[in-house]
This record gives sequence, structure tokens and C-alpha cells, in this order.
Amino acid sequence: IIIDPIYKVITGDENSAEEMGKFCNFFDQLAEQCHCSMIYCHHHSKGTQGDKKAMDRASGSGVFARDPDALLDMIELEVDDQRRKTVTERRVCDRLAALLDEEVGNWRDFIPQDDQLRLQPMFEAAKSAVSENAANAVVERATAEMLHATAWRFDGILREFPPIRPVNAWFVWPIHIVDDSGILDDVMTDGQTKPKKGQRISKKERLDTDVAAVALALDTVATDGQAPVEDVARAVGGDSTFVYTIARRSRAFTIRDGIIRRKDEN
Repeated sequence: IIIDPIYKVITGDENSAEEMGKFCNFFDQLAEQCHCSMIYCHHHSKGTQGDKKAMDRASGSGVFARDPDALLDMIELEVDDQRRKTVTERRVCDRLAALLDEEVGNWRDFIPQDDQLRLQPMFEAAKSAVSENAANAVVERATAEMLHATAWRFDGILREFPPIRPVNAWFVWPIHIVDDSGILDDVMTDGQTKPKKGQRISKKERLDTDVAAVALALDTVATDGQAPVEDVARAVGGDSTFVYTIARRSRAFTIRDGIIRRKDEN
């Protein structure tokens, strides 16, 4: 059962821990009587939230942070023009690739892999293989979609499971699309304070954090020291592309036929 938003049914003073404790007990009763899970959606408190931890952003009593078994927080990211341009070009390339898949099929045999991520070669390929009008229509539509797209970060807090890595995504109406390019990894949230000089997280530190997250996920789901990449991706809170990327960058893991294991266990 999903209650969205919670203030439509809330009773009592939102800022009172005692009254919100009693109110949240109703969710336990519903879960037991209906034999189901309860999900409720709540809003952030007023003002900027970037410098707060995810569990402290909810409006009202701290009960809303302590009561759930799992908490998922989403907050908007501030994206500069250059990042938006880069992502827009990638979106256009993806749409042109879909057009070529539909009309040509084996076009990847003739276009180098690096050019498949570049706008001009992909546009020329689509114009030549399909038509200039079709290629222009794809470019215009994808560009318009990204013009009003917004970027978001999802943080998860789980009570009884390993921590999950934050997930960045673009909201391109009407769906969210996971950002697997890494371009949003160091984007700050609204109100987040820029790190002081000497406090910026280095690429190595970020990679070490990601390696530790993949290793923990692998240990959680592994059988005989190995597991399918898809299972590890779900456990870490990302997707298969993220796991493949960390394995390639860190060289701490090997992946063969969709199965991942630590390199020192080969």
C-alpha cells in the first residue's frame, strides 16, 4: 500500500515526536492486518537540504527518520550548462543508435566504437543510412527532452542490509533514467557547501569507496566466491554497467561470462 503524500492522511502535530509515534503505529497495524508492505511519501523541510544527511531532510519530527525499515531520499542536483550539453549529446547519440538499430541492424560493424558516442559521426551515419529528415527529427526530439530534464540523487538507508551506493538519475518526462556515465557523481545538491581546499574527494578515494561497495555486495550474494554481475549490481544499488566499470578501473575483480569474482580468488 502506497500513501502519497502522507500529509493527506496525517493526524496530530507533525513536529511532535509523541503524536507522530502514535500515527506511525497505524502503518504497523495496516501491514499486519492487510499482510502487505507500507510505503509512504513525505516532503523535505523548508529551505535548502544539501548539507543535511538524507535521514535528516524530512519535515517535522525525527520519528519519520527512525520509524521506517528503509528510507529512500531524492534530492535535485544543480547541473551546469556544460554537463547538460554533454548529456544531451549522449542522449542524441543513443536515440540515433536506436534509429539505426531499427533501420540498419549491423551498423556497428562499420562505425568505430568511439564514434558511436560522438554526435557528428552518428548523425552522418543516420543521415546516410536512413534519411536526413529522420536524423534531424531524432536530434530535435532528444534535444528538446533534455532541455527541461532535471537531475536527481537517490540515497538509501536500510536497517538490516548492506548500505547502498547513491544513485544519480535524470528525470526526462515521464521517467527517471539512471546516469551510468558518472557525469553527475561530483555534482552538488541545492545548498550543499563546497568542500574546503584540501578536502575534495580524489578520484582514487571515490574509486576505493566504489570498490569497497562492490566487494561488500559480492560477499553478500556470492556462492563459492563468485556471483552473477546482475545480482551484485542489485545488491550494491546500481546497475551492471557500474559493476563492469569498477571492475575495469580497479582491476580488483574479474568478470567472465557475466560472473564476477575477486581477482585474488582466481
